[in-house]
Amino acid sequence: MQDRDTDYVVFPPKGKRAAVERLIPEIMAYLGREFPEWCFGIMTIVDGESDEFSVIPIVGFVGDAEFAPRKPMPPMHIAKEAKYLLKRFDLGAAALN
Repeated sequence: MQDRDTDYVVFPPKGKRAAVERLIPEIMAYLGREFPEWCFGIMTIVDGESDEFSVIPIVGFVGDAEFAPRKPMPPMHIAKEAKYLLKRFDLGAAALN
């Protein structure tokens, strides 16, 4: 169970939403091993707009915007590294290349 706020949201490649949805546990475990200090979420409601995974940092207010502190921008280099590493995921075989 997640006990932290999500730092980054991952969107599946265009046309790969169903494959990513089946692999959420494997993808989350992979990202957790590679980036243990960061929390990722996977959005499978819609396909991404790219032929590759998209990794977007989450910023803004946490909780009630009137009283909550603003969440700072997580480092962009982590989003870029995660996107690069996700290229290794073979969505057809459910394994890493």
